[in-house]
Amino acid sequence: MASLSGIRWILSPAIGKHLRKHTKKHGRWLGGLPDRRGIFSARDLWMGSCRRDGLNSHVMIVSIGGGAAGLYFALLMKKADPANDTLVVERNRPDDTFGFGVVFSDATLENFAEADRETHAEITRNFDHWDDIDIHYRGEVLTSTGHGFSGMSRQLLLDILQRRCVELGVRLQFQTEASDLGAYADADLVLAADGVNSVVRSRYAEHFRPQVDWRGNKFVWIGRA
Repeated sequence: MASLSGIRWILSPAIGKHLRKHTKKHGRWLGGLPDRRGIFSARDLWMGSCRRDGLNSHVMIVSIGGGAAGLYFALLMKKADPANDTLVVERNRPDDTFGFGVVFSDATLENFAEADRETHAEITRNFDHWDDIDIHYRGEVLTSTGHGFSGMSRQLLLDILQRRCVELGVRLQFQTEASDLGAYADADLVLAADGVNSVVRSRYAEHFRPQVDWRGNKFVWIGRA
């Protein structure tokens, strides 16, 4: 699972074990290894994608999926080393989106500022910020304070990330189905950022070992545009 909030990437414990075994056998993984929970940083992923013959080697990185996580990962990798050949492959058009809003905590925004100032500046110029949450119940208003959240439209966030990717030299390829993963066999690092119905995760289910547990849930999202 990829998460923007902490710029950290989470794999299953089985994948972490596989990386350790692969490193011991082949000696190719030069980045920091994930802990037993399978957690490591974006920089570790970049370092790990470099080959043993030097950290300045030409590295090809492919993100399957051009949502917020895939785009942000791609721009951070290109920023880490402009020599990287970084490609984002997205099945939809650049102005297609699903969902109407994205919410960030203040802590998330601090991580944005640390990782890429330019992206952070664009986001903070276009969001709405609030500290209080009002609960209206049976004629009473209950106010909970000190939360520190910001919200913006998902499409606007994607626009910002796409522009930043182009500015840094990331190649964006839209309206492309990544059904044939063999097309990216020469890549040093492939990121599966193609959503809940991930083609990559399904193709390599025996390695990722995904589990789905369907349960009932009562949920309501009340917002304004």
